Amino acid sequence: MGRWTEVQMPIEMINALGIDMYYVSPRSGVSVHTKSCEDGSFTDEWGCYWKKTATDGGHFYFELVNPPLANATIEDLESYEWPNPEDPKRYAGLKVKIMIGGAPITQEFCDRMGCDAYAKDAGGAVAIAVELCQK
Repeated sequence: MGRWTEVQMPIEMINALGIDMYYVSPRSGVSVHTKSCEDGSFTDEWGCYWKKTATDGGHFYFELVNPPLANATIEDLESYEWPNPEDPKRYAGLKVKIMIGGAPITQEFCDRMGCDAYAKDAGGAVAIAVELCQK
């Protein structure tokens, strides 16, 4: 859909600005609720209508209008078409590394879960995280 919420800063800019933290999130999935309007407003995968509202100086923001579940009953919740958290579109092109560890976690468990790295404790996690980020 290419909405403003899905704009991602190029990695070159992140590096040039010396940014050491970057928010990574899944994209919106496909939903019966998703719809774009000509004025830039949209309905998201949850069925929430976001009205594009102009401000002085040519800026704008998105205002949530009439959320579909604001006054929902149990019956409404049971019949609602919820977004699919396993929708492949949500994760397409997402590049992340997963590291787990700590007292209850073992290397064997890490391997079974398909994680990228294991750290026995927080002290060792730093060097492993740096190594992961350089790959």
